Amino acid sequence: MAGFTPVRNLGAEDFIDIGLRNGIPRLTKTGVSLPAA
Repeated sequence: MAGFTPVRNLGAEDFIDIGLRNGIPRLTKTGVSLPAA
């Protein structure tokens, strides 16, 4: 799927950071957040 980076042994925080850098919606403790353009 476009925009997704293969995840090896990354933690939840790393996965969230990857999603943010790829410009996709990320799931946070408070809900879904969209990266600031």
